[in-house]
Amino acid sequence: MNVKGVKPINILLAEANDQDLKKICASLKARCRVAVAHSVNSIKDMRAVLSEFSPDLAIVNYLLKDGKGLEILNEMRSYIEFPVILTSDYEDDKIAVEAIEKGAVDYVAKSESAIAALPRICGRAMIKWGLVKEKEKAVNALRLSVKRFRSVTETATDAIVTVDEHGIITYWNNGAKNIFGFTSGEALGKPVTIIMPERFREKHIKGIDRYNKTGKVKVLGQTLELVGLKKNEVEFPVELTISTWSIGKRRYFTSIIRDITERKKLETKLIAEMKKVEASNKELQKTYDDLKISQAMALQQEKLAGIGQLAAGVAHEINNPMGFISSNVDTLGRYFKKLEEFISLTESSLTSEIDSQSRENIIEKRNQLKLDFVLSDTENLIRETMEGAGRVTKIVQDLKSFARPSEEELKISNINECVKSTLNIVWNEIKYKATVDKELGNVPAAKCNPQQLNQVFMNILINAADSIDEKGVITIKSWLEDSFVFVSISDTGCGISGKNLTKIFDPFFTTKEIGKGTGLGMSISYDIIKKHDGKLEVESKVGKGTTFTISLPVETICDPDIGV
Repeated sequence: MNVKGVKPINILLAEANDQDLKKICASLKARCRVAVAHSVNSIKDMRAVLSEFSPDLAIVNYLLKDGKGLEILNEMRSYIEFPVILTSDYEDDKIAVEAIEKGAVDYVAKSESAIAALPRICGRAMIKWGLVKEKEKAVNALRLSVKRFRSVTETATDAIVTVDEHGIITYWNNGAKNIFGFTSGEALGKPVTIIMPERFREKHIKGIDRYNKTGKVKVLGQTLELVGLKKNEVEFPVELTISTWSIGKRRYFTSIIRDITERKKLETKLIAEMKKVEASNKELQKTYDDLKISQAMALQQEKLAGIGQLAAGVAHEINNPMGFISSNVDTLGRYFKKLEEFISLTESSLTSEIDSQSRENIIEKRNQLKLDFVLSDTENLIRETMEGAGRVTKIVQDLKSFARPSEEELKISNINECVKSTLNIVWNEIKYKATVDKELGNVPAAKCNPQQLNQVFMNILINAADSIDEKGVITIKSWLEDSFVFVSISDTGCGISGKNLTKIFDPFFTTKEIGKGTGLGMSISYDIIKKHDGKLEVESKVGKGTTFTISLPVETICDPDIGV
């Protein structure tokens, strides 16, 4: 029966019995579509047909005219590409077994029922043959995959180790042998703990138990740095990654383990070198910072030296005339006293001896010349002149002290007097901007460098005055607390922003306009206080003002009588 859409089956019949050949052909044509059918009765003819024709299926009888069909079947095993059904005139289990062993897909003993069932047997043989071929392809692919896997894993320098769900080693490559020292024969079937230091084995066993109970593994997909153990009991650092896979219900874990001994040595060496570089950088930074500070101080000292030299000269020039001005005014005061005494005596004598008209004229003239006012005011003028001359003398003395080159040796000084002396010098910078409130406590004198402290106070006071746009207040306090003398200078100026507050003591940092500040004052002040083993701290709020607080240790408290 021909069925549309069914692919025709090309069958080769090898049958010595003509009657059976006709029956088989009739059965096949009646039940399935035969496109081309070749029939032969000998091995020789079969070879000839197969040299030119490749059938979809061959039905070969056990006995042909020139030999057994098994002979040609055995011959075809090396190149056969189609299924073969072996037939015989009678049932023989031995022939059946031999046929299957030599590559036949089925065995049929020729009977009427068997010949009638041949179409179904052929269909089954075709299906079975297809399955066999698919299996062969799968097996070949698997073999190729295994070959490639082994080629990769066996040539890998890293250790590749597979263990089952109980921690037993099931795979061990050459890399594992080279790294750990165990041969595959020594490692396979052993617990993986043989390559772990003893102190880690209990934790590993607990991890296996946890997996068997929960099915969860924490370390999957992570790269871990652990410690491995060689066959000779030597520990070494390893890097490990774990993946998991299953065959049926059995789960396996494959680890790729890398010996990182050399890397760790390089890392340790690199860290040591980095520490050296870091230490060198810190030393260089410190040297650089010291150099910047030294340069800044040299610049400031040169500037102060010039100012000091000028101030010293000006002080000398002022001091000489002030000397004779003070002397002359003092003499003038004494002369005025004598003159006043003489005028008073003369006035008394004249008043008693002259007539009333003359007396009235004298009184009128006295009033007209305002001699009473002149006499009293002259005394005030002389007193104020003496006070002014005394103040100029004090300023000159403070200026000379301030301009004097700083001595390296510390000496006993009163901190309050340093504050007063500096305030006296910078008063002209402050008096138009702010009033000054002084709350100087009873602090002891201490060892310090007064010229350097004066420089610190001057820098802070001038900055305080510069921060005040209109009339403000500068408050100066001093007190003793826990063997430290504290001096705070507060202003009601514009304040310092948080961004600038962190840089206030950096060399060359200034918020003043170009030409109005070098940016060295506070940096030098900080360094001076630091050299005194003290602290210079600052607090500020924008729009509220700023407070600088100086704390100096009083290691040797001097005679309290020297204090204020």
